[in-house]
Amino acid sequence: MSYKCSHCGNTHDELPRYFMWHAPETDQGRVIDVVEDSKSMCRGGDSQFFVHCEIELPLAEAEGDPLGCICWVEVSLSDYQRLIHFRENEDAQPHYADLVEGKLANPVQGIAHSYGTPVKFKVIKGDPTPYIKWVAPGTAIAAILASGVSMDFWHDVAAGRLRPLGN
Repeated sequence: MSYKCSHCGNTHDELPRYFMWHAPETDQGRVIDVVEDSKSMCRGGDSQFFVHCEIELPLAEAEGDPLGCICWVEVSLSDYQRLIHFRENEDAQPHYADLVEGKLANPVQGIAHSYGTPVKFKVIKGDPTPYIKWVAPGTAIAAILASGVSMDFWHDVAAGRLRPLGN
């Protein structure tokens, strides 16, 4: 359904609020060959382990839902094994209390130097995509989370005009 945008004055189809990466990448932007253990967990050989997570970018200029960036986070083998066990026995398990540490395995579109940013995410029962709740201070993503993104940023990401640089 098209509408006239109050921000830019153009007519758009609805702008997407969620942006998803389908595979983890190297720091040069090459897709890593992985084996899927579930819809939201995969591994690259015996040395790399990934979980699909969501980071929410708040809008600075408007009220409403944040933009959701669903990307891959590289975690340790021990955390990966704990998460697999939790997901396989979720109904019988207590809530997952710990935040899980990792590093972004995709750059966040439009945010330079975002690849490899240290993060921590919260695992929620019944939701296969954990939410990133902590980002390393002093990083480009931490600055964006503090200030929010502009409507122009959202428009440019949705149109595919912003690419992460410097990763």
